[in-house]
Amino acid sequence: ADELAQTLIARGQNADAIPILRSALQLAPQNVTALYLLAKAANSVNDGQAYDEAVAGLQKTENGKIMGLVLSAEKLYDESATEHDTAKRDQALDMFEQARKQQDSLAVPYIYRARYLFENGRFADAILDLDRALERSPRHPTALLLKALALNANNRPAEALPVLQELVTVNPDTNCWVALADTHARLGQIEELATDFAKVKELGGDPAALVEDRAAQLEAEGRLADAIAAIEQVPTLPDYAANPMLLRRLGIVLTKSGRYEEALSTYDQQAQAESALAEDQRDAFLPINRFRALLPMGRYDDPAKQLEAFSATAQPGTYQWPSL
Repeated sequence: ADELAQTLIARGQNADAIPILRSALQLAPQNVTALYLLAKAANSVNDGQAYDEAVAGLQKTENGKIMGLVLSAEKLYDESATEHDTAKRDQALDMFEQARKQQDSLAVPYIYRARYLFENGRFADAILDLDRALERSPRHPTALLLKALALNANNRPAEALPVLQELVTVNPDTNCWVALADTHARLGQIEELATDFAKVKELGGDPAALVEDRAAQLEAEGRLADAIAAIEQVPTLPDYAANPMLLRRLGIVLTKSGRYEEALSTYDQQAQAESALAEDQRDAFLPINRFRALLPMGRYDDPAKQLEAFSATAQPGTYQWPSL
């Protein structure tokens, strides 16, 4: 019951987990894990009665008090992320450390410390803590997902893949398929990437936006060749062969790479792909992006025409105006 409830909570099905945990607690009222999970689920759906019952139950045993400390630390850390409050974050990390010292068999303190390390770019250190968490809870969905993300961020996609394959058997949600898409893209496994994209789309996500975000991140890191490669994989998939958003990003990165003719050709493809769209759905920045590719080539008449086209919509007070 505990593992099923944990899986439901990881999937965001907190309301479904509550009756399962209550049934488990009727058989074993001092089941600390069930009480902890009930408090988490109840808090997520604002079920104050169930939350209070769970917290009261945790206070009746020493182990329960430690789990109560972990629960409070989780709430505090999550609040700190929302509020960008480093003091709250540090307080939460201290509470996790207290809980770990009192009961080192718990996975959650290691997961949250790993989350902090991951958020601060310390991917290798995060992986070590996630390994410790998984030793204590081998199928913990959050630990599996975060480990895969850290491995990818550490440029170790071949190691991330089996972790995600395990996660698929536990919690195949959107985050899981997004991580798999990133992993298969890094490994150049296009057929598998197509399957990932289909799953992401089925779950309500936008695969093209995921690729665009990754390419933009690589571009911001100065990894222009990697950004181009990330985008150029996608047009091999039929549904994304002429995606305007991806063509726009590819043109921008090609321009930054000094590949101006290719950038202009890409912008022509973008314009063609947008021709069937309503005017207000087309990329208002296409003329100025063309300008940026034309100017270094010394074709001064053409850039001037692009600026004129752009200035028709880039009036003072509009979001285009700063670029003009």
